[in-house]
Amino acid sequence: MMATQARRKGGQKRIETEVFGDFIIRDHVIIKRNVEEGFKGEQVALVLKDLHTQYRYVYSSQTKDAQSSMDGVNHFIGSKDDAQVVYTDSSPELLRAIKDLGYRHQTSIEYVDLSKSFAERQVRQMLEGARSNLLQPGLPLKMWPLAMQHHAAAINASHQLDGSESPWQLRFGEEFPAMHIPFGAKVLLWNNTKRADNTAGKLSPSFPNIK
Repeated sequence: MMATQARRKGGQKRIETEVFGDFIIRDHVIIKRNVEEGFKGEQVALVLKDLHTQYRYVYSSQTKDAQSSMDGVNHFIGSKDDAQVVYTDSSPELLRAIKDLGYRHQTSIEYVDLSKSFAERQVRQMLEGARSNLLQPGLPLKMWPLAMQHHAAAINASHQLDGSESPWQLRFGEEFPAMHIPFGAKVLLWNNTKRADNTAGKLSPSFPNIK
């Protein structure tokens, strides 16, 4: 059963934004060690979301350190974007990453409660989506990093519930340029025989993954 959402104690009811980067929320998901580690030993997921476009993504790593946080933020924001405000919890790793990158950290009281609820809701949504992605195809828990990233990408590529443009279109100005494929779907890969491949001979099958 889902826990009751925490009641906001104050602050404004809405955060005004105009473009991507005006207000970005970040939070960490810590996975149980030796129980739910990813297929590459991942134990941490950094969740980022832009409030204006609703664009979000997840970056998994083996440790919760400033460098992995910086790598995730640099990839999410991009060199041509202008990030105005970044909200995080009091995690020292996130605070250090924000300082090193030169972004402004949100500390004003009027936004704290609202920003915290946004971050907690986003983390919960990524966890629920990853569980569904793993359950439907029957994949092991260690595949959670890919399942969580796929869930974020699927939301980005889909039109919003009110029918407005997808987060991807709001972020990049174009429709999502690839196919929408469910996580865990069986994909038949055609091995192009004209492509240079030192591991395949003339008698090798064109569909090596089909059994």
